[in-house]
Amino acid sequence: MKPGSSHTKGIKAEIEVIPCKVCSDKSSGVHYGVITCEGCKGFFRRSQSNASNYLCQKEGRCMIDRISRNRCQFCRLQKCIALGMSKEAVKFGRMSKRQREMVQDEVKYHKKVRSISSDSGSDSEMSINEVDATSINHIEFDEQLLDITVQVMREDNCDSLANLMLQAQRKAFYSDELLDMMTSREELRGLTQANFWEKVAAKMTSTIQQIIEFAKLTPGFDSLSQDDQIMVLKGAGYEMVVMHLLWTSSVLGFRFPDTEDMDIDSLSNIDEESRILLKATLEVLRALSNLKLTEREIALLNTVILFQPEHYGVQDRVELGKLYNKHLIAFTELINRTHESVEYAEKTLAHLPCLKILAARHMKALSTFKRVSNNSVEFPALHRELFATEYAA
Repeated sequence: MKPGSSHTKGIKAEIEVIPCKVCSDKSSGVHYGVITCEGCKGFFRRSQSNASNYLCQKEGRCMIDRISRNRCQFCRLQKCIALGMSKEAVKFGRMSKRQREMVQDEVKYHKKVRSISSDSGSDSEMSINEVDATSINHIEFDEQLLDITVQVMREDNCDSLANLMLQAQRKAFYSDELLDMMTSREELRGLTQANFWEKVAAKMTSTIQQIIEFAKLTPGFDSLSQDDQIMVLKGAGYEMVVMHLLWTSSVLGFRFPDTEDMDIDSLSNIDEESRILLKATLEVLRALSNLKLTEREIALLNTVILFQPEHYGVQDRVELGKLYNKHLIAFTELINRTHESVEYAEKTLAHLPCLKILAARHMKALSTFKRVSNNSVEFPALHRELFATEYAA
């Protein structure tokens, strides 16, 4: 037996904890650089000679999961590519020690997430300062990223930064239950105004924790003072929640309904500002989805949003501006090259003001509900801290 072969087999045996990144079926290992099932592995291999024959009847908007993966070869291949599958990528047995450690860490991470998910209410009273990158088994991940982070901060290399943030995003983002009350009109109609905000807050709190974890894995975030870190997270909070929804839709294949399908205007059980917020959120998500951003591009765009220099209450705007410019340059270089257009980054960044407006609408709707309901709903501590309504304009 070759040295280390039993160790490798052990990792392969455990890797089924991580579902196929393409269709969410049971994975069988790392194939062409991505954890996939045997079906997606074989599909990608065959696609290398057949891709030119693939067409989509739905303008590249098909959901890819275990059941639907064979319905649209075009969208399935696009998802494979967006996740990083490449015919040049090495197979698992030939991966470097660092790559194997990253896979091991993700296996441990998913097990830990399952454990935490089963422990109801474990983070209900957690504050922003208490959410740490080590809180969900990030110790090994942080050690592996330390030297890469130093390199990224010293060099203007958009690919290094993009790859780093891709890994950070995959580590931090794991929830697949975001705002599932939006899946049907009937469910929304059955909610009172208080129930609506309780559900929204419960779903968002899990997402907030993941956003904080992502921020703490972002190069340069720890160079800000603790007070500035908090203000940055407050300033970017709702915008990054929406970006998390975009990631859920783009990477996990979730599809959010159109505003027409939801008929939001007819939901008389919730107030007008809440209806406006729902409608605007779906419209912004649709616009962002139409950009067809890759997972790496979403990761870098998240850092651009995080480090926007106009966040309220930040003291060291010079340092924040430096971080913003570094991530903005990397994002611009990456997206223009990926889409072979010098205008694609500008087209994408034009959506950021819409996210700002959306965040303001969220604060207005939340503030109105708190005032009218006389604070009858007890929001989770993390939600209260990030979306403190006294900061609303």
